[in-house]
Amino acid sequence: MTSLSGSMLACKVHSNDPAIQCLEQALSRSSSSTIDYTPTLEKAMDDSYHVVYKGAIYILRHISPLHELFRPYEGMLIRASFPDFDNHVAPSMATVEGLYRRSQTLATIYRHISDVQTTFRTEAQVMAIVPPDLCECSLHMALIFTQVALQKTAKNSDDHNLLRYWKIRLLSVRAKLPGFEKDSNQVVTMCREMLALAPKGTVQALYPLQCYVESLLARFDSFHDAADLGESISLLQQCVNIEAYELRNCRVLLCDAHCRLFSSCGGADNLTFALSAIQYFLLAPLWDNEWHTINSQRLEKARALLAMIFQRQPVEQMQPQHGLALLEIYRGMVRLLYRMMEVGIDLHLGLLRLVPAQGLASEAFEHALLLSSPERAVEMLEKSRDVFWTQTLRLRSSFDGLPPHLAERLKSVTPKLESYIHNMYGTVWKGEENRYEQELGILRSTQDEFRLLAEQVRQLEGYGHFMADLFLVARRGRAERPSGHLCNVRNVH
Repeated sequence: MTSLSGSMLACKVHSNDPAIQCLEQALSRSSSSTIDYTPTLEKAMDDSYHVVYKGAIYILRHISPLHELFRPYEGMLIRASFPDFDNHVAPSMATVEGLYRRSQTLATIYRHISDVQTTFRTEAQVMAIVPPDLCECSLHMALIFTQVALQKTAKNSDDHNLLRYWKIRLLSVRAKLPGFEKDSNQVVTMCREMLALAPKGTVQALYPLQCYVESLLARFDSFHDAADLGESISLLQQCVNIEAYELRNCRVLLCDAHCRLFSSCGGADNLTFALSAIQYFLLAPLWDNEWHTINSQRLEKARALLAMIFQRQPVEQMQPQHGLALLEIYRGMVRLLYRMMEVGIDLHLGLLRLVPAQGLASEAFEHALLLSSPERAVEMLEKSRDVFWTQTLRLRSSFDGLPPHLAERLKSVTPKLESYIHNMYGTVWKGEENRYEQELGILRSTQDEFRLLAEQVRQLEGYGHFMADLFLVARRGRAERPSGHLCNVRNVH
């Protein structure tokens, strides 16, 4: 067990506080695996809780006048997170629930303090301001309260498992702090134990599996042991081919593991596996329904994974087979733009949806040229730039071949929808708020009618992708299923 004592004695904010000193002194008499929960320790925990709580509220309110970035802490954020901050009544320490709630409150304090620290560190607007003293004592104390709650709970009970996962979350956060990297070892151990307890081959086992893999990947970030990646890949490959929404995150984790392995170790085989994972487990049309309305996250993840790969090996240095795989990935990402747009959506909303794609067209174009594929470069550029025009073309379809009653209704609705969309986007509504609301209501009802008709068409045989992906459909068959060489990986180099 990672030690829960000593951490706050190094804090320049609280090290001289009598309550904190008493708490640390009481904890020092506990073993590394069990807290000796005495009346003295209980009082020290209670006193320290109030010290940290009141100090955090003071700091959050104190920084609000310093800059507009911190203004939400003046009231909105504090009231949302700490409704009774003016007269806080701490939950009872006599119950497990009370201990858990205190731990949650302390974790919330740490989250806000951490956000403030990040703002002072990264935002140029506030770098000239001298920040107040901020610390991690709230996180350390959250772990102490959690451990005591665990000791008071029957093992293998639902409450005990919930508290174990909560402790895993807290330790995972602390493991990212300098000097606490070894917490990741305990996180891995705890996650492995939770996975062993989960019923095999069930949906209930997915969450423990995901937690365990995430713990391995996090530990790899600290200690760079490729064995953690190898174990992650081996575990994930057992389930990622199954079509199920619950496995979406596992497929993303597999892509992560392969890309980290290449980024760390290099190697042609590792690059093949990394590119294949992105293509088949993240971008393939087979998984479209699982991403539904969050394809922007899918696109952002794919771009982040490629950036990781490019740090290790620039595009111009890739072998021909890797270049071809990369171009297929770009085609998959460009295809997502058409899914993100959605036929019949407002133009201004569509523009916002495409923010994650900023620079994608030029990047794909440039890399295709570097890979000596000018035709593909032009295709990428044209498809990326034709997203809005394609939506209009879809609305102007003839709808030939559809049952007459659906075709006629679509022919009636789509011209009106196109007109309303462009009218709402192209009109200056300043001073005409009432008319704007009326026109917006008409647009929304027309969009609803169009979506209902489109969904009815998709129920017909052969029309499952009606108004969906316009291009790459012909290539879908070979992009849907993962390649055999990826699914049958036995050795990780």
